[in-house]
Amino acid sequence: GTEYGAADGFKAILTPDKKIINTGKTLFKDNGNVRFGLICSGDKFIHEKKEVEEIKGRFPQALAVDMESASIAQTCTRCGIPFAIIRVMSDTPGAAENVSQYVDFWNKAPEKTFECVSRIIKNL
Repeated sequence: GTEYGAADGFKAILTPDKKIINTGKTLFKDNGNVRFGLICSGDKFIHEKKEVEEIKGRFPQALAVDMESASIAQTCTRCGIPFAIIRVMSDTPGAAENVSQYVDFWNKAPEKTFECVSRIIKNL
């Protein structure tokens, strides 16, 4: 009884806080590695190119897929708490360099995430 991609009681696309997003866009406007857009989130680990293509077929504007962002967005939305999701992507399903992307992830991801979050918080 829900639209595709939606959890019961929620819209399929939950909108993050504009002030947080605009602050991030201002701070990282010249950083080509930082992107802003839709993260699709679900209960399945996406590891094949055909799965990415299926998701992109339904949500062409999707930049990433994960398994956690929706639960954070839903909880914040339900509790009336402004939110934004910041992700460091670990790999590209179906890409030739998929495994090598993941090798250094556990060292770089926390550093990159902390840097982004800290800069945004300081500038809100």
